[in-house]
Amino acid sequence: MSLTIVPVLTCFNDRYVIPAAVAFRSLIEHADPAHHYVIYVLHSDIGVERQQRLRETLFGFANVELTFIDMEGRMQDLFDDTRTKSHYSKEMFYKLMAPSIFPQHDKILVTDVDVIFSGDISRDYLAFDVAGGPYLAGSPSLVRRGSWVDQFSRNYEAAFTSEEISRLKINACYYIANLAKMREDKIEARFLEFARANTHRVVQPEQDTLNLVCHPKISVLPADSVVCSYCYDFYRTEADLAEDITYGADEVRHALAHPVQLHFGGVTKPWNSLGSTGAGEWFEVLARTPFLRDHLLALAARLDAKEQSRELLSFKLPFAQRRITVSKSRTLR
Repeated sequence: MSLTIVPVLTCFNDRYVIPAAVAFRSLIEHADPAHHYVIYVLHSDIGVERQQRLRETLFGFANVELTFIDMEGRMQDLFDDTRTKSHYSKEMFYKLMAPSIFPQHDKILVTDVDVIFSGDISRDYLAFDVAGGPYLAGSPSLVRRGSWVDQFSRNYEAAFTSEEISRLKINACYYIANLAKMREDKIEARFLEFARANTHRVVQPEQDTLNLVCHPKISVLPADSVVCSYCYDFYRTEADLAEDITYGADEVRHALAHPVQLHFGGVTKPWNSLGSTGAGEWFEVLARTPFLRDHLLALAARLDAKEQSRELLSFKLPFAQRRITVSKSRTLR
């Protein structure tokens, strides 16, 4: 019996190879062996040696393959023209080109790589019906009323109408794209036209484009599909659980305990902020990839020799009885 293929699209550059290794490893560790996962990487600068090491991250798993597609620097002009760059890169725009790049697929799951997975993505992928009409199914993640995320829309008020702001619903870190429907309705051309026409005002460039072009043909994924790491600061009491703007209290409670994807949204990431939410889990997955030593050496190189002694990170290797602690001591003179 043939396995069901679950295609997965990622778009990143060489700076995100180590986070990608963690994302890929956690994805396949929670994957259903009854399915075959094809992970595509759209990039412009990941060398052959780094590609091979990413493949080594998945050694031992028979139901996964990794395919690299060199985009040869495309979208650099669009990225240069885009006013808001933040921590983004031109590779984010490759998501918008999926309908033409993957004519062999009617649908594809798109994910960022600043994430770890603790559930199987095939649930959401298989549940999405391409004949149902939506261009995509995405997650707004958890948003508690009154939180800074709830107030983030104010960043749009100067350049977007209230109607446009109301259409900014889903997060671009994890969604299922209806490629067949997008091709039928020529949505890719509309994506690129919108992105180029709005370089002066988009705040979250590819996410704004997806939301505004696909509206209203967007369906909402379950609450546990995506949880952003900062969400754990918002839901500390039972009363907080009832204040989510999309989901009910029971859905929020379950999502916080069992996220399919934990997304490290914003500029705070486990690899640059060792005390951040989810950093321990991220490093434990990193320890099961070929990149652990590379990352630890990079961390050591960034440390100030005069820094006070403190614990930097703690993780447990597979099958080990004791945890490993890395610390830094101040140089005495």
